[in-house]
Amino acid sequence: MCFFRKRKNKQKAQEQNETPAAVKNEQSARIDDQPIVLQQDLSQDPLRPGGPFLIQMFMKQSCALPSKERVAEVTSAHLGEVEVYFHKEDNAGIAAKDFATESEGKMVPSMLGMFSYEKPADFSLDVLTTSQFWDNRGGESIIAECSHIVGASVMMCLIDDPKKKAALLTGYTLALMELFPDCEAVLFQSSGKLLTREQILERKDDPYLFIYIGVNARFFNIQDTEDMMVDTLGMSTLFLPDVQMHFHGADHNAVINHAYNIAIYLFENGDVIDDGETVDGLNVDMKLDRNVQWRCQHEDALIQPVRLVLDVNMGEYASGKRE
Repeated sequence: MCFFRKRKNKQKAQEQNETPAAVKNEQSARIDDQPIVLQQDLSQDPLRPGGPFLIQMFMKQSCALPSKERVAEVTSAHLGEVEVYFHKEDNAGIAAKDFATESEGKMVPSMLGMFSYEKPADFSLDVLTTSQFWDNRGGESIIAECSHIVGASVMMCLIDDPKKKAALLTGYTLALMELFPDCEAVLFQSSGKLLTREQILERKDDPYLFIYIGVNARFFNIQDTEDMMVDTLGMSTLFLPDVQMHFHGADHNAVINHAYNIAIYLFENGDVIDDGETVDGLNVDMKLDRNVQWRCQHEDALIQPVRLVLDVNMGEYASGKRE
């Protein structure tokens, strides 16, 4: 399957879909841009549910880590009891003790890291990632202007409760925004989402901050057809399925907002939608309508990375074959 991000005129997002403000999204660009042709590749290893949370903060100048005391002060303000068990000028390790889980009779804290380094001369991102920089269409230019990177990770975390893990990940992200005020942009690798520091801080009190920073609703047109694809990327970090919609004839902005709505429902309730069950769909006016029911089932994703998705059959708008 070949697919591409087809440029369209900007359209007003569907306000009627009752999407929380944190995830209102219009995904379109100038009509004079050329299509970006991409190739389906499902040969890679599947994403590991609950895998590491990695981010890159891009800086215009070299940036040493704050002092051990400052790191402890700020991270504890966002995460409760912490221990900075390792600290150097260019890297540090933090144990988040309030986010510990029991393993083999011991309480094991979640382990966080941060590390500063010069951006490699050959640094680049794949076109699939950059084509989905919806929140910052000039994101590649921002990155190009930066010479330094501060990376951060949540590598060892045994928490399987989605909300508790999201609290750890968002709390750590907000701590990093406070520790590195000169950050120009932040790339969340698990979702491919690029945001500025200001965008993140504007949402700091949002209950769905994780959905905003850690989940990216991607949009594609399928080459040589009228079909479109919307899927989310990032939910597997919380041991939840992503959302996938393969369709034609519907407004893609309305579908994107609906995909975010379903992701929020899964975040609130867990993976509770069984195969064959339905969710409210969109009517001909692209408004959420309880009289329209769309059937769901768990499948492997159609577009990389390989992962579990909740596929939503959009009824009269549905494309593709389903078993």
